[in-house]
Amino acid sequence: MASSSELGIQVLAHPKAFLSMVSQPISSNHALSTVVQSSWPSTAWKRETSTATMGEVEAWDMPSLRAKLKKAKPGTGEVRRAIENCTFNIGERGFTMLIATFGKSGPWKKALEVFETMSGPVMAARGIRPNAYSYSAIISVCCGAKASTKALELYDEMKAFNRSATLKPSALIYGCLIPECSRASRFETVYELHREMQAFGFQGSDATLLCVLEGLLMLKKWLQAADVLDVLQSRGFVVPQKSYKDLYRACAESM
Repeated sequence: MASSSELGIQVLAHPKAFLSMVSQPISSNHALSTVVQSSWPSTAWKRETSTATMGEVEAWDMPSLRAKLKKAKPGTGEVRRAIENCTFNIGERGFTMLIATFGKSGPWKKALEVFETMSGPVMAARGIRPNAYSYSAIISVCCGAKASTKALELYDEMKAFNRSATLKPSALIYGCLIPECSRASRFETVYELHREMQAFGFQGSDATLLCVLEGLLMLKKWLQAADVLDVLQSRGFVVPQKSYKDLYRACAESM
């Protein structure tokens, strides 16, 4: 019997014979089957191609994982399985990028599932755990989705899991949490977050301090409100007239 390479040469030399072979079912033509199989790509590639058709191929790099996650349905376990079964090391930075990506493109709960997978036992066994960047990313996503309760849960979890101060909250976290809690009228929480932010050495942006000022006025914490007002004025920030009026009226009533 001729080898597959010899058969390939015969095909090139006798095209009419080749066409005759093609007209026959491949299962009944051992010679043509041998030529086709010998020219077929590697077994791994063939396996990936066939499973891709069935939607079962595992992600092999970040672009393929993003594509797979984009098709995954939240709440079905598809997100977790796609990540846990991928054939490359995502890494903590990769997880943070995925959280930010799906936080922007939505739905936001898909980003949350990415974070929860990162926090799970499978990733822990691979040496991957949430860090300050991934917590900042998911808390920002939750605040953007107006999910203040979940954002605060993650914030408390971050503080509880603080490993040798490596999970210290960032200014970004407070810059997301305080405005969102102010929007949700959780003014007592705004006050507590402001105190914790100061304890960590963060001053807060003008927008963040304006939310703090509003919360302090609503809680009738006049002295603290006056301190925040002084900080804003020292920065040259133009405070809304309503805040001035509320504070002056409170001072007049307390005299």
